[in-house]
Amino acid sequence: MQFIKTSLVFTLLFWSVCLIAQPVTRTDSSFYDVARTKISGITHWYPDEARGDTIKTGLAAFYFPNGDIKQRGYYNHGLADSLWTSYYLFGQVKSRVWYVQGLKQGSFEQYFEGGGLKYAGTYLNDSLNGVIRLYYPNGNIQEERSYSANRLNGPTMGYDIDGKLSFRMQYRDSLPDGPFEKYYPSGNIKEKGSRQGQQFYGDYMAYYDNGQPEMRYAYQNFSIEGPYKVFYDDGSLKIACVYRQGRINGPYTKYFRSGQAEQKGNYADGNLSGTWDYYFENGQLYIEGNYVNNLPEGMWKVFHDNGEQKQLGKYKAGKAEGPWQFFHNNGKVRSQGNFEDNKQQGHWVHFHPNGIVQLDLYYTLGKLEGILTAYDTTGKILEQSEFIDNQLVRQIKGPSAR
Repeated sequence: MQFIKTSLVFTLLFWSVCLIAQPVTRTDSSFYDVARTKISGITHWYPDEARGDTIKTGLAAFYFPNGDIKQRGYYNHGLADSLWTSYYLFGQVKSRVWYVQGLKQGSFEQYFEGGGLKYAGTYLNDSLNGVIRLYYPNGNIQEERSYSANRLNGPTMGYDIDGKLSFRMQYRDSLPDGPFEKYYPSGNIKEKGSRQGQQFYGDYMAYYDNGQPEMRYAYQNFSIEGPYKVFYDDGSLKIACVYRQGRINGPYTKYFRSGQAEQKGNYADGNLSGTWDYYFENGQLYIEGNYVNNLPEGMWKVFHDNGEQKQLGKYKAGKAEGPWQFFHNNGKVRSQGNFEDNKQQGHWVHFHPNGIVQLDLYYTLGKLEGILTAYDTTGKILEQSEFIDNQLVRQIKGPSAR
């Protein structure tokens, strides 16, 4: 408590010197408690002959409940004036702000609780004005912002904790306006483009840290328009397509890093449309099918990487419908049956790679229903079970049969 007493005594002595020969009308003290033992603030009031009243003028101080100073400043005819200083508990400076006739004017600083500048700048007529700097706890600049009339106007730069530039952006009336750039910690450029508010315009480029382009496209009337390209970090093409009024339209191709096509198809107004082909990296066809309004439609074929059929069936409005077959990579049928509304329906049969039946079972809209029979690779019955509504109700043959 020695520090607390010293702080309070110093304040009172300072006032006594400053207030000599000034006609003090009264000193107001406020307290945290009814017993008036824990002071919360002291202000001074002087005669105002023009108003026929008293008005707050002179030094003012406010305290934490433990007696430590919380804020200190000066009033001039009822208005904050000159330097006002705020403190954290236990005496560390929190902020310094200059006032003129009740308005913030001139420099200000805000500090971290552990010490060190947090941000600093200037006020003009109570509004942020000029360059405002924000700092990391290690003392490096985090951002440099340009203000006028309390709004972001002009360039803003951001830095990483090591002091390297991470972004640069232009603002007008606190909204992005003009070119922007983002950077990797290495200093290499990561993105560049232009913004107006929340919209983008003009050319946009994104880069890998090694300097190779990652994306390249352009905006027109705030929508992506024209060629759209994505690249691998070695510079080889990954995706090529065209946008019209912000949506993909026309041919679309995606490539493996080797340059071999991975996907080929078309878009119509942003939706997958028409025939699409998907490939293995060796160039072998993987999937062949058709889209209507972004949904699979009609016959779809899937292949193993050795060229053998893997699955074959039809879609209707994006849902599997009718007979489907699935194949082992030796070309023999693995399973076959029907789908209804994307659910297995009716009799399904699964086969071992040698062509012998493995499972014989039945579904009702995706749920097991009836007798399920399992066979070994020679055709011998291993197990028989009965299901109702996808629940096992009886083991007819097998380890659990009774």
